[in-house]
Amino acid sequence: MKGGFVMTRKQDVLRAAMKSAETFAYYCAIQKALRLHRKINPWLHGITILKAPLGQSAEPYREAAEAVLFAGRRPAYNEKERRVIVDDDSSAFHKVLDSDEVRSFGYILVVVVHDFKIPPEWQLAASFIGDIEKLTVRQVRCALLNCCDVVATDTQIAEALHIGADLMWKAVARGRSFNESLRRLRSLGASDSAPAKRKSQPNARGLEDMAGYGQAAEWGMQLTEDLRDWQAGKIGWCDVDRGVLLEGKPGTGKTTFARALATTANAHLVTASLAAWQRRGHLGDLLKAMHRDFEQAKSKSPTILFIDEIDAFGDREKLDDDNRDYSIQVVNALLEEIDGSDEHEGLIIVGACNNASRIDSALRRPGRLDRFIQIRLPGPTERLLILSQYLDQALTQSQLAPVSDLSEGMSGAHLEQLARDARRSARRSGRPVSVDDVLAHLPPRVIIPREHRRAMAVHEIGHSLVGLRLGAGKFVGVKIADWFNPGDQVIELGGAHFKQSVLQRRDRDYFERENAMLLGGIAAEIVILGGHCDGGGLIVGSDLQRATDRLTEMEAATGLGHRLTFSAAADAEEADRVRRFYPRLAEAVEAGLLRQLERAKAIIVEERVLFDAMCDALVEKGRLDAQQVGEMVAAHAVSFQTVPVALEPDSYSGIAAQ
Repeated sequence: MKGGFVMTRKQDVLRAAMKSAETFAYYCAIQKALRLHRKINPWLHGITILKAPLGQSAEPYREAAEAVLFAGRRPAYNEKERRVIVDDDSSAFHKVLDSDEVRSFGYILVVVVHDFKIPPEWQLAASFIGDIEKLTVRQVRCALLNCCDVVATDTQIAEALHIGADLMWKAVARGRSFNESLRRLRSLGASDSAPAKRKSQPNARGLEDMAGYGQAAEWGMQLTEDLRDWQAGKIGWCDVDRGVLLEGKPGTGKTTFARALATTANAHLVTASLAAWQRRGHLGDLLKAMHRDFEQAKSKSPTILFIDEIDAFGDREKLDDDNRDYSIQVVNALLEEIDGSDEHEGLIIVGACNNASRIDSALRRPGRLDRFIQIRLPGPTERLLILSQYLDQALTQSQLAPVSDLSEGMSGAHLEQLARDARRSARRSGRPVSVDDVLAHLPPRVIIPREHRRAMAVHEIGHSLVGLRLGAGKFVGVKIADWFNPGDQVIELGGAHFKQSVLQRRDRDYFERENAMLLGGIAAEIVILGGHCDGGGLIVGSDLQRATDRLTEMEAATGLGHRLTFSAAADAEEADRVRRFYPRLAEAVEAGLLRQLERAKAIIVEERVLFDAMCDALVEKGRLDAQQVGEMVAAHAVSFQTVPVALEPDSYSGIAAQ
């Protein structure tokens, strides 16, 4: 029966459309555009031409259009003349337009950009020409809920769509709240563009205009000079760095750095990520999308290929059995693409991650991402400079001085949001932006009462005093906070910092002294307060986790413990797995922790007078440097193995015990 083949079961169509939230949302938009057509002709027959919304590409609608026609299955033998044509594939369109079968019973769905000039013969042949409206809040909400189990409010979706639908889909993931997706979008801002867009906008900032990047900025400026010399024929491509790995907390500006680097180097920028490639479908689709982005990056020179969240690929040595084969194929494909790019001059790969320890070691070998740079949170001076830049120099650093301490712990993304909010307030009031606008939009602060600060000081002085007594490195300083932002994902209320020598002899005594220092906070709470709270544990990176893993390393991998057998444990998860597998090892670690805890408690009891003096001073001042502590030690005539060392204030960025 002619036309019978075009009828598909509704559940098959929906299943095909729900391949991803993005596909489902665009599917809803197409179906809405076809609604008027179906009122006239309920059969999908002939030629239908749909125009994408103004300013949008037609490519995102491809999978949704295929779901409308084929319901996710391969076309049957009698569906060979059903076609989906996207954008300006006019040659393909004319080929099927000339087919007698199409004229009699075929169906073609064409999606073109809004300003595409439809040839007269197309207009004559088309049974329907219509517009696809922009995605609506309702369509997105339905797609998120049905495809990702993600709940979002209308206001949140509207804001995300305003930033950009393409960016929104990249930020959305199953298991990730829409609040987190929206936070990532805000950190990027609307200036994040689609892959391969040339970063040459007049308002694009280069590295020379950016603050807070330190070593990364220095490397970027050197790379720019090398690229210019290479383009001028002064040096060969072998003398130019091919790749770099950036590590930093979310919001520290790794994506912004890539954009600024492309601007300064006058290079094209292609952005990619594992999540974006996975959105294309199954493994084969992912590998094709990966290859397509690498080929796109190679098509122009010079090009910065930015791969975000590269630690999501994982390490092949640590993969779970469930996804091992799949993940190994993905990592191997990435390595092949990177190696293949070596032969292409003008391509620089910038990888960004939150935790470099989770990256496959093969990615960091020479010739790949062999250069490693950490991007840290900006310091007081850098925060004011960044904020002034985002305010377009409307306020100087001296005018922004009241914001310095109140913005502690804020990343570049947070400062950009702060500047945007301040400008909006001033704009709506019809006046220039002021420091009061900035102060009004700072995150709410929770002031820590004195009795709580006293407990925090007890904990941190415990680390400091035990470390000083045992010589667990060169003491730099100790600090506690007097307020915190409840919205921060990780709240650091204090810390003690010891600087380790690279020439340190790491014998058994070294490990035990370090562990006693790490457990000094808990020991002090037990001795002074009668018991300890959960602040020394709970999370990866806590005192208890680090002390436990250091003893695990000593017992299992160094030969310094009760056995010579080597068992590798590269991170906290592996260390925990090793302890579970070897019960005797877990017992040895537990016994070692208890010994060092008792050792730390004994030191605090013995030096109680000095402990109380240091604790009182820390509560009063909030911060003690090496010189201040050294004077207190001398005043109490205490002889320690460690002599406090005076370092620059910025050395507090590497706090060892918290």
